[in-house]
Amino acid sequence: MTPVPARWNPARQVVAVAAVLLVVGGLAGCAGEPAPARTAEPTAEATAEPIFASDEEALAAAVEAYEAYNAEAARISTNPAVEPSSIANFVSEGFVAQSVQEFELLRQEGVTLVGEMKLLDPELVMWSTTNGAAHATIYVCLDVSGVRVVNSSGADVTAADRQEVVPQQAEFISSSSAPSVLLVDRIDQWSGADFCSR
Repeated sequence: MTPVPARWNPARQVVAVAAVLLVVGGLAGCAGEPAPARTAEPTAEATAEPIFASDEEALAAAVEAYEAYNAEAARISTNPAVEPSSIANFVSEGFVAQSVQEFELLRQEGVTLVGEMKLLDPELVMWSTTNGAAHATIYVCLDVSGVRVVNSSGADVTAADRQEVVPQQAEFISSSSAPSVLLVDRIDQWSGADFCSR
């Protein structure tokens, strides 16, 4: 797998819960590296048959996976009847346990979301083929401005000073049995200069 550029050093956060905490006001900013270099060339493994025909196709597959994940995360965050374990259909095997734990923590806080998160300006960092499976990394801005946080009493507890557009980096992988179907493998909140505030 082609390495991500050296400046890629974000503070690890699960996107669904991180976004909620940002809306609530419970996530403090962290110091980090300068804004990521946005000129990395996506590449495919030269010795393997490319899974995607182009960079555009790889980006489209990653965005589709992210949006599917985000939709299911929203279902879990807004509907107490939806089990957190349902996120397993949209993430890699290694990301399931942490994702479920984070959603359960959200439930313990007694808050639900009203509204919709949006993905803005997705940009492909790289993609590759390894052992018959695809790997991809993208930059994306997560817009939470349309989301309100409501507590168990029905009161709006959305923080007035929240960060409404959050810079993120997301990694995806596929299985060799379904190589063109990407799953979310990790999502990180960028801790350096905000590339979404251009």
